[in-house]
Amino acid sequence: MNPALLEALARLPRPLLVALDVDGVLAPIVNDPWKARVAPETQATLRTLLAHRDYRVALITGRAADSLALVIDLPEAFRAVEHGRRIAPPGEDFPPYAPSEAQQEALDRFWAWAQEKQPLGVLVERKPAAAAIHVRELAAKDEAAATALLAEAATLGRSLGLHLREGRALCEVEIEVGEKRKALDEIFARSEARSLIFIGDDLTDFPAIERAVDLGGLGIFVRSTERPQGPEKASFILDDLDQVAHLLSSLRAP
Repeated sequence: MNPALLEALARLPRPLLVALDVDGVLAPIVNDPWKARVAPETQATLRTLLAHRDYRVALITGRAADSLALVIDLPEAFRAVEHGRRIAPPGEDFPPYAPSEAQQEALDRFWAWAQEKQPLGVLVERKPAAAAIHVRELAAKDEAAATALLAEAATLGRSLGLHLREGRALCEVEIEVGEKRKALDEIFARSEARSLIFIGDDLTDFPAIERAVDLGGLGIFVRSTERPQGPEKASFILDDLDQVAHLLSSLRAP
């Protein structure tokens, strides 16, 4: 672990908000997102932090609430799902979401199209206010076909008046845009922490990484072969999930 990173962590005032993306940070990226899991050792480390008065923990993910619960069981933490669209404080449920009839119809039309593409070897994911198509498995066999399918998804989403979000081997459309940066702001205020870190690995995390820096904390990027370059303002770069786990286990009260 980078000694400069450990020193920077030690200097941050406590209570410290430890805010984390999930996939690519705590759980490995896999072809089937429903099979991703956070290692038991990492979950145990996060629970140890939650039990300490000097730490707050937040999970800020693009996943829906039910999907997040499969990957990591941590209801004691702040949880922001659907890229920050809905936030649940520790021990509480998520607020409901009720789209308009027109919004629901647009999302249903995209969903029907996405389901038709499953025989090509893609995965589709439905959320209360969004839908996504994952092409990692298809890309491994035919990268050109995967690229073309993502472009088709983007064109359809725009034509339906949905908001487009592109990530690592996926295209997602949303009724309303969720912003991890705004979720980080809200959780930081509600947590009553004095400082924060945010760790992310993809384009959707860049604004939150930079926001953590703007707030006087640390914005940390986890690079990968799919996303080797992070935001310019990132405080530090990590190489893999093992380094994230090491960072979390190194946190101690000052």
